[in-house]
Amino acid sequence: MTSSHVRMALALLLAFATVLPLTAQTATPEATSTPAGDITPAQSISRLGYPRLGERDAPVNVVEYCALDSRACADFSANVFPALLPYIENGQVVYTFVPLYGMEDVPNARVAARAAICAAEQGGFWPYSRALFAFLAAGGEAPFASGNLTAALDAVELDRATWDECMLSERPDGVLEAAAAQAELQPGFTGENVPFIQIDGVPALSDSDSLIAAIELELQDHEAAGAEATPEATEELLIVTVEPLLGERIEPPLEIELPDGWRYGYDALVLRDVDNVIRTIPLAIYTGPVTGGRGFIVLLWGFPNLIAGNPLSGAAIAPDLWSDGLRLLRLAVVEQGCNIGTDLRTSYSVGELPASGTQFSAVDCPQLPDTRGWFAGLQEGGINFVFYVYTEPIEAMNVAEDQLQLILDSVRFTVPEAAATLPPTGTETPALENGE
Repeated sequence: MTSSHVRMALALLLAFATVLPLTAQTATPEATSTPAGDITPAQSISRLGYPRLGERDAPVNVVEYCALDSRACADFSANVFPALLPYIENGQVVYTFVPLYGMEDVPNARVAARAAICAAEQGGFWPYSRALFAFLAAGGEAPFASGNLTAALDAVELDRATWDECMLSERPDGVLEAAAAQAELQPGFTGENVPFIQIDGVPALSDSDSLIAAIELELQDHEAAGAEATPEATEELLIVTVEPLLGERIEPPLEIELPDGWRYGYDALVLRDVDNVIRTIPLAIYTGPVTGGRGFIVLLWGFPNLIAGNPLSGAAIAPDLWSDGLRLLRLAVVEQGCNIGTDLRTSYSVGELPASGTQFSAVDCPQLPDTRGWFAGLQEGGINFVFYVYTEPIEAMNVAEDQLQLILDSVRFTVPEAAATLPPTGTETPALENGE
């Protein structure tokens, strides 16, 4: 069964109970701004407020952790980054800058970082940061004096009133706090080794030759579509098996508190996985009113982790629910043909337990409306769970995120009991039931 059939099944599950069709899709925000300066690729900001350059669906994702008060970052911006621009302009690389500060003893470093984040809101981060790096490289006791910050703003021709409003707000502080927390989670990041570069989540050397070689290798791997990888399922997991038919009402091993007016339903997906194996994956759908629209929580569970590696190696590999969540997002949740965006790996919680996931968005879909949200995956009692959370219309997520997280907070897993005796499969057509 193709993934388009899977998404149709998701829609039918809700349509059967005369509610809105399901549209799960992927998220990165948000606004794409008019490019400023002579940087030609599309400039935008991520869900967390990080400056982003290039097409969101580019095959290779490059992330730079750097600080405007670092002379090493200034050197990278001047001498290495230009070599990456052709890949960004050609739609092969999407480039994200995670803004840090405090790498060197430079006065006003945090203010300069805030100023650059506010420039990013107008699509001017790269030319603005380049101007600040030039002030830093020129030396002097106060490269980030207020006069230099506003002079750079005028040179890039950004709107001063909009920039002032941002500087007086708490938005840039939130971005800097998220960036610092994100950096601490990255393997290999010491807090001082900037520029710290990742290519598709893997740390890379920061010289131009090494970066170009790594990008070329990733592009070759994407073109080969993983033909050289050997996906295999981890054997130690408890994997729920049901008949390969839709209409199986398999209740997940958990309890969840739904608000008034919310409904739920259970079924099973049949899909061809990335290792070309046809699998049946149980699902649960919860939906109901939220501020500004309708909220959706789609749970996929009981599936195997897929890993790519040497089948002769006996080394144990820890489950990666972030990778599994991305894989199932595209295979089973998002409509084919959508313009999909995802953010960086982020820590979440489900039922007060740690989970791994990311923001996602899907726009310009062939049939379904635009949407955005996040997914959070975790393993409990040897069973994998991934929760996909989103809203319709897309704007509702601006105000409904906390309401949806409260529902996830209410989850309590009952895996030991469920693992002992799984519910029998049947052929009943699932119906949504009131969550009261």
